[in-house]
Amino acid sequence: MDFKKYLKEKLEKDSKFREAYERKDLENLLIDIGNNIERDRIKKGIKQNELAKKLKTSQSYISRVENGSLSPSIKMLQKIAEAFGGFAEFKIA
Repeated sequence: MDFKKYLKEKLEKDSKFREAYERKDLENLLIDIGNNIERDRIKKGIKQNELAKKLKTSQSYISRVENGSLSPSIKMLQKIAEAFGGFAEFKIA
C-alpha cells in the first residue's frame, strides 16, 4: 500500500488520528502566515513595535502572530496587509 492510500484510510477510520492531523495542518498554516508577515515586515523595514503601533496592538501580539502561536482574525490580517501598503487575499481550496 502506498502512503497516500494508507493516509486516506487512516484519516477515514481513526478519529483521533484525523483530529491530530487537522490540528497540524492548522499549525502549519499559522506558521506560514506568520512567516509571510515577518518577511514582508522586514522587507518594508518596519520593526515589530512600529507595526504594533500602526495596528493599535502590542509588540507581543505581533511576535506571537509571526511565530505562529496566535491565530489573527481576518480583520487583523487585512489591517496588517494595509499597513504594508497592500491588501489581503484569501483562498479556500
